[in-house]
Amino acid sequence: MIDKVESNKDKQAIAPNVGTKVRINGKTSWKGAVRSRRILWETTVQVELPSSGLPSTIRFRFCRYPGTAKADYTGHFSYPVHPGMAGKTIWVTLSHSFISGGKMPVGLYVDHDGKSSIVLDGRQIKANGV
Repeated sequence: MIDKVESNKDKQAIAPNVGTKVRINGKTSWKGAVRSRRILWETTVQVELPSSGLPSTIRFRFCRYPGTAKADYTGHFSYPVHPGMAGKTIWVTLSHSFISGGKMPVGLYVDHDGKSSIVLDGRQIKANGV
């Protein structure tokens, strides 16, 4: 299973200090669609950083059962941002293997501690049985 959105097709602004579901092709949750009980979830996200109000950290979190009372966050990834990155575009790639099964919905959340919004441009999510 792979779902992706090409650069310049559906940009998503992420406001500061708010956990936001990553949207890919209008979806904010995915199912592994593989027979394995344990799935390696991989994602690559293109992030446009602001020229001012730069965050010091961008944090990504996978979530089982997103948007429900059973929501369970796993696979926290903190990506450090340095002053020299202001106004630049970066690619963040992360992966996490966890028990999710082929029918369990999984989402990806992002938040940051900046003063200005960051923008997600090209992005993809992929599930592989392990």
